[in-house]
Amino acid sequence: MIKRVCINIATYPKRRALLPRIVERLLPQADTLRVVLNEFTEVPSEWSGLGPVDWIIPDQDYKDVGKFVPASRPDDIVVLCDDDIDYPTNYVEYLLAAHKELEPLNPILGLHGIIYADFFDGDAGSRTVYTFNTELATHMLVNQLGTGTVMLQGWQMPSLDYMMGSQRFVDLRFAIHAHRHRFPMIAVKRAQSWLPSITTNESLFSSFTRSWPADVTREAQEVAGFAKLDFAAQLQLSKLIAARSA
Repeated sequence: MIKRVCINIATYPKRRALLPRIVERLLPQADTLRVVLNEFTEVPSEWSGLGPVDWIIPDQDYKDVGKFVPASRPDDIVVLCDDDIDYPTNYVEYLLAAHKELEPLNPILGLHGIIYADFFDGDAGSRTVYTFNTELATHMLVNQLGTGTVMLQGWQMPSLDYMMGSQRFVDLRFAIHAHRHRFPMIAVKRAQSWLPSITTNESLFSSFTRSWPADVTREAQEVAGFAKLDFAAQLQLSKLIAARSA
């Protein structure tokens, strides 16, 4: 059975000029592309020719939580994307191939992986970040994935209610969901600059991540560190990698 591929994006007016480029890249790769238009009151007229996009004007500004607004069926393949990444034309195909390879793990896959220090205290420097636009030589089990580079199955999706209140630390709340449900989060191997970012004037790191509020740090401690990585999943991942290399 061929599963439906659903791509979810959330955007807002400052990214209005960037979005058409991203939609043009992703629309051919999806069965349905859902774009949540935070702070918009109508779909801009210049987007009318972009194709069969499911434009969603929400009842409030969900910010980055908007990726979790569209409902998915349990058997969907859901791809969560951001509005400032230059996705390649084979992006979904590449992730689907990785998912097939790692299917015995029931993984959540992504490109932007983070491993926290075992005694994380909120210092952003106490994390190892495998940035999505850098090379990763092999698949790697991580504590957290960036939700703008994630593929998962519909039945693995957290509810919107669960994600509410996590604006600006949505990746962490998502990681806690995966950790509690024992869904291994795997950063997928890739070449240098295979997934480049689009330059903007905004930086979540400078405005938020550099100095975490205490309550967010406490949430991070639930998933932080090598000790929180699933040893059984790591062993199985190692076996799958070894078998493919043999």
